[in-house]
Amino acid sequence: MHNETRNTQQTANTDAARLNRHCYCITLDQDALNSNLRDQFSGTGIGFPTTALPELDHFFSDTAVFVPITDIMTMERTVQAIESASKMPSYLTEALSWAPDTAQFDPGPLGAFMGYDFHLGPEGPQLIEINR
Repeated sequence: MHNETRNTQQTANTDAARLNRHCYCITLDQDALNSNLRDQFSGTGIGFPTTALPELDHFFSDTAVFVPITDIMTMERTVQAIESASKMPSYLTEALSWAPDTAQFDPGPLGAFMGYDFHLGPEGPQLIEINR
């Protein structure tokens, strides 16, 4: 318990935590982003006017979030552990024992868009979801 309290205090007193509390940095020009994306779509021949493209503001944050290096290292170790465990023959046998036939095919690489969603907080990063 003592280590958990100390780790929480360390996280709360990091440069990243102080920057998150006091730095209100605007890092993205949403109008420029939307304009640039519209320009890129206009030459693709998609078949609908670029004015029909939705605003994409909700996909990008316009403020920075600073993360302590210890949290980044924790997230990296968590991802490495999950990816190592998912390759173990005993895990694969158990997981695939109840999976449909379509899941039996191994396409090779894990994928370009593996997403590990972490919530950041005083207790450190908490893995909440894995998207594939």
